[in-house]
Amino acid sequence: MAKLKLTLACGNYDRTRALIEGSVQPEGIDLNYLPLPPGEIFWRMLNNEEFDASEMSLSTIEGSRPTLEAFLRYLDVQGLTRRPVSIEELFVSNIRPEFLHYLRGTGEA
Repeated sequence: MAKLKLTLACGNYDRTRALIEGSVQPEGIDLNYLPLPPGEIFWRMLNNEEFDASEMSLSTIEGSRPTLEAFLRYLDVQGLTRRPVSIEELFVSNIRPEFLHYLRGTGEA
């Protein structure tokens, strides 16, 4: 059986160096590891979906509802969630009412 070709964009970290150097190889996967700076990874993944997988910073996407919605759709399409997830489900249920307008995207209190 042919190996799954997978492109992973992630930083050059001590904990991932074995993947970069090839001394550790995921079973059944032909891994193309792209060691890139985090900011570049986040931008390229969120704007162009350039990689099969990447590291991702929630703080990069939390300030933009459309970006967060796109990220949640991506997780669902890739089968990384059991079901579609809404933005509101990511946050604790005891959020103060005065902040709900940010989650609803209305911009109004």
